[in-house]
Amino acid sequence: MPRPERPLDGDDPEVLRFAADLRLLRAKAGDLTYRQMARRAHYAAATLSEAASGRRLPTLAVALAYVRACGGEPQEWERRWRELRGRETDEPEPAIDEAAPYLGLAPFRAADAQRFYGREALVEELLERIGEQRFVALLGASGSGKSSVLCAGLQARVLAGARPWPVVLFTPGAHPARDWAPPGDAETLVIVDQFEEVFTLCRDPGERARFIDLLVGAADAHRVVIGVRADFYGHCLAEPRLLEVLRRAHVPIGPMRVEELRQAVVRPAADAGCLVEGALAARIVADAAGQNGVLPLVSHALLETWRRRRGLTLTLAAYEAAGGIDGAIAQSAERVYTQLPPERRRLARRLFLRLTVLGEGAQDTKRRVHRRRLGDDAATAEVLEQLVAARLLVLDHDSVEIGHEALLRSWPRLRDWLAADREGLRTHQRLAEAAETWQSLGRDPGALYRGVRLAAAREWAERHAPALSPPEQEFLAASLAALEREERQARRRVLAARSLIAVLTAMVVIAGAATGYARSQQAAATGQRNTALSQRVAERAIQLRTVNAPLAAQLSLAAFRLTPTLEARGSLLSAFTTPLGDRLPHEMNTLAFSPDGRVLAGGGDDRTIRLWRVHDDGPPEKLAELIGANDDIESLRFTPDGRLLVASLYDGTVQLWWAAAAGPSKPLAAFTAYTGPVYAVAIGGGGTILATAGGDGRLRLWDIANASDPRLLSTTVAHRSTMSAVAFHPTAATLVTAGDDGTAALWDTADPRRPRLLRRLSGSGEKVTAVAFSPDGRLLATAGWDHRVRLWEVAEPRRPAVLAGHTGPLQALAFSPDGRQLASGGWDHTIRLWNVAEPRAPATVLTGHTDVVWALAYRPGGGMLASAAFDGTTLLTHLPGPVVAGNPAALSAVAFSPDGRTLLTGSEDFTAGLWDVTDPYRPAPLPRLRGHTGQVESVAFHPSGALAATGGVDGDVRLWRVTDRSRPSPSGVISAHEGGISAVAFAPRGDLLASAGAGDPVVRLWDLTEPARPRAAGSVREGGNGATAVAFSADGHLLATLNGVVIVLWDVSDPRRPVRLATSPEQPETMQGVAFSPDGKVLATASLDRTARLWDVSDRAGIRPLSQLIGHTDALQSIAFSPDGRSLATASLDRTVGLWDVRDPRRPRSSGTLTGHTDRVYAVAFSPDGQYVASAGEDHTARLWPVDPATAAARVCARARPALTPADWSHSFPGLPFRPPCP
Repeated sequence: MPRPERPLDGDDPEVLRFAADLRLLRAKAGDLTYRQMARRAHYAAATLSEAASGRRLPTLAVALAYVRACGGEPQEWERRWRELRGRETDEPEPAIDEAAPYLGLAPFRAADAQRFYGREALVEELLERIGEQRFVALLGASGSGKSSVLCAGLQARVLAGARPWPVVLFTPGAHPARDWAPPGDAETLVIVDQFEEVFTLCRDPGERARFIDLLVGAADAHRVVIGVRADFYGHCLAEPRLLEVLRRAHVPIGPMRVEELRQAVVRPAADAGCLVEGALAARIVADAAGQNGVLPLVSHALLETWRRRRGLTLTLAAYEAAGGIDGAIAQSAERVYTQLPPERRRLARRLFLRLTVLGEGAQDTKRRVHRRRLGDDAATAEVLEQLVAARLLVLDHDSVEIGHEALLRSWPRLRDWLAADREGLRTHQRLAEAAETWQSLGRDPGALYRGVRLAAAREWAERHAPALSPPEQEFLAASLAALEREERQARRRVLAARSLIAVLTAMVVIAGAATGYARSQQAAATGQRNTALSQRVAERAIQLRTVNAPLAAQLSLAAFRLTPTLEARGSLLSAFTTPLGDRLPHEMNTLAFSPDGRVLAGGGDDRTIRLWRVHDDGPPEKLAELIGANDDIESLRFTPDGRLLVASLYDGTVQLWWAAAAGPSKPLAAFTAYTGPVYAVAIGGGGTILATAGGDGRLRLWDIANASDPRLLSTTVAHRSTMSAVAFHPTAATLVTAGDDGTAALWDTADPRRPRLLRRLSGSGEKVTAVAFSPDGRLLATAGWDHRVRLWEVAEPRRPAVLAGHTGPLQALAFSPDGRQLASGGWDHTIRLWNVAEPRAPATVLTGHTDVVWALAYRPGGGMLASAAFDGTTLLTHLPGPVVAGNPAALSAVAFSPDGRTLLTGSEDFTAGLWDVTDPYRPAPLPRLRGHTGQVESVAFHPSGALAATGGVDGDVRLWRVTDRSRPSPSGVISAHEGGISAVAFAPRGDLLASAGAGDPVVRLWDLTEPARPRAAGSVREGGNGATAVAFSADGHLLATLNGVVIVLWDVSDPRRPVRLATSPEQPETMQGVAFSPDGKVLATASLDRTARLWDVSDRAGIRPLSQLIGHTDALQSIAFSPDGRSLATASLDRTVGLWDVRDPRRPRSSGTLTGHTDRVYAVAFSPDGQYVASAGEDHTARLWPVDPATAAARVCARARPALTPADWSHSFPGLPFRPPCP
């Protein structure tokens, strides 16, 4: 049964009547649950529930979605809604472009300069810089407003006469050199917007280099400004011509300051004769301040608020009705979609799915697609025009993309589409990419689909034929035709074989041989089938990893055991870094661990309390089921001694149970605490005081020293409406409560008979649904319906840290036992793990649930997080896993200490991190190394392990004493390279350090005989733009340097007089990484051309190419040999780590691809024992991967539960007898 709704709550009697009638309509429809309605309406259950709360009039789109979900009459309800809004039925809604002062998702152009506010200081800085320099780069995150600053700011100011130049605006596209038109003779301002397209859309390195040459050359006579996404700045520095001009030419663009943001909100409305309500301006500033990429969302929310204005005033109520920053986009999308005819809706659905990249272990992202790939029929053009007019899509001269990724997070209908058939969508996306590659290669038959990929694409296409574009249809038809030709040839071979067999069978002499041949053919066919199955299941396991990690891990292992294909090996090794655990088939509202961590209690709507014995490595063991509740169980808590378990129920009662499995089957005590639900309980006072939170907003404290006879001590009105959460401070006599009135309150409970209010905490004003104290009591976390977590200093709770990332209301919070991590979960179906020490760092996202997360609990002692969700499951996830997470910025470098116990990472936040990786599955943070004033690009350990070196963009090499890892200290600073450090490396004997600098043609050698006083020992002159990487041979006599596209080998036996030995042939692209094999005979390099190369350097007089390693789909950044020299690891911008067997360096082969990073991978290193590979990347994480499949298999069998079932097996391995992967 659905739960009874909370009482209507509001001040407007007409709105209350409207809400009451909505509830009556729901009752007449059969008392649908809001979850059932959400599936029909494509709005979140929380949104629909709020529509019938009476607090405010819902938007028309939400109201009509509610009505349609209940089978009501939309026209009649629309008439009632418009009457309430005080509008005539025939009055049209304002058009999006009807003199609106805000642009929505669209960027500002020069013509919009009169509406462009908040960036005046930045525009002035750009004008000054371009007056002083001929080449300037504007750097900023996606959504930071670069295009608007360049067009509505810089371009508009110059056209208005701020500088005496004509202006040319250019966007690179796929063919920048071809489309480039040189400016005339007069000095011109050339603005290149979205310069990153040179790397993302232009696939021809030659054309890219030509365009860069043209652009840099144009700066000799003209002024050039480029706008670049910050995450592509490293690509720019890898281009020698750009490096020359960018060294001092960049201007960063960050989030707007509070006053700038306020101007951007208020001034456009004022110019249009409108007024922005003060509360609205404050709310938007609070929602958006300090956040990167939020400006398009702010603009869209303001546009929707303007459309809902009352007279000339933009109000907070209108902003909330529009859904705020995220919700406004969802409501706009739903309105446009529902206005399309049915056939056009299906077409719109296909367009949105084509324009989305499905994440693996991360959120889905938008993708840019060439216009011709979407079809050129009239219907597609019409739908595109409508979606572009609504600014849901962005269309330029040759490509289309979703207006902003917030649409993927915030529009329930699109989320449902993406969740419905993710494996099928991936199949389609791969088909589209393969078709484009085939076309670009001149329809090369070698690029056609074959085998498993063709079978999967064919099966999908048979069910989704209308979704295929003409190029995809041609590609699939060509692949099928090639298959048919190959099958005809195979049939002819079979006929020939049969004829031969017929002859042979007549020959008794060779009958035995014929039988053997048939058997061998059958064995070959079986082997081919098993290989294909192994590959297919391994790929499916990767796709399944984000929704059911234990099953995915076991399928990877099963595929590997069937046939150890490369795909299965990579899938199995990758499963090691995925959090694994147990899945309990119970939907529960609340979870609690006993104080010793040995027992987990859970309760839910089935009115049963379940107890499990929890083990470190084995599956949980059911201890007992406590039956006796009269209603849904809302909250459970153990007393500190673990003897009692307190339960609160939806009917207003509280029960006290013996927690022992052999205890009585009835509660020790049960009493009525409220006439309505008891939403939460907390236990303090050493286990003698019970706090209860009720639907009436009252806090009640009870004496439970005598568990069989609880006594009421006090009743306090804590909140104006429902009180949903309560928690005791771990050490002080302090209590926190939270309620639907949008506040949390701290209470002094030293005298529980007279609790005293200490402070009331307010955030956004939305409902607060969860609270938690950190174990040391220093911090308080609150969360609620504004999608954010707030961290307050308990001693001085004035300015909380705001943790943003969730896309729906929150329901649960929990601190880890060591207080370093905070878990949050709620309506967006995800759990986010936050680094408490770095609250602004991106959270680790767990996606194992498929519905609302109701409850979270960490196991005392650490290592496990329990979560319960509306999807009917409870997960016990082992944490942290072999992932170094919670870093505040991207990681650009990684190195192991010589003993393998410590990992060192370099970060974009100007710090380096030390991590204890003694147990690779449980990395623990150590102190961070601070002192650099720029990104840390390179890190290295001294051979003794007592010293570490870090190199930064600030030009310094810093040395650190790390003998005591818990107390590292500075040892020395070397001001090495003015343009920044690109690489550092210790010589094996430890007394010499090499450093290379971006733009510095000299690689410098430093004498570290006295680490506190490093001295210059010598240098090698590279020439050109400096070295991108350096490496010493194992004996320390050789130094390899990468000078862009060539390798130079030096004899540094006497560092004062290095001798140049050899230079490699020039390569097609810049090389980024270099490593010597342990025997010093082979050199490996990693290049931007997506390949690694092996070189023979056994003869010091020459560098001879041995082989190429091909397989990555984007540029390589780093490369490392294993200690035994038999394996190689590569890090790529394609988000993967490659493993290679290089025992025969002339014929290397892939030994697996590691997937799990959710963004580009920048660095890779082997552990000293060769058992693990560490990688670091743009996703703010470092990962530890095993090299031996047996290690990963042991972890899978120890952690992944429940065990693979015969049904799971038959679904993935049809026709094969069940073979459990784990004994």
